[in-house]
Amino acid sequence: NGVIYAATEVGLFISNNNGVTWELHTVTNGLSSNYIQAIQVLNNVIYVINGGNAQYSRDSGKTWATVSKACSDCKFTSISINESGLLY
Repeated sequence: NGVIYAATEVGLFISNNNGVTWELHTVTNGLSSNYIQAIQVLNNVIYVINGGNAQYSRDSGKTWATVSKACSDCKFTSISINESGLLY
């Protein structure tokens, strides 16, 4: 489908045309931190780890929501998703 994602220290870059052009997504778009540590995509939902938080976007990065944590002082460093959409 030509979509490429790049996790960086300045935000999440998304290309919809095989890397010809890129759009930068940052805290301005609702990310809690620009430092993207990990990224996974499943069924057009983008999941990122940034600043110890896990966030997701269902609209190609236009808006972001935070994944609920099991404990208030937990810090995420990586992410994995199974085929059912369960986050690890």
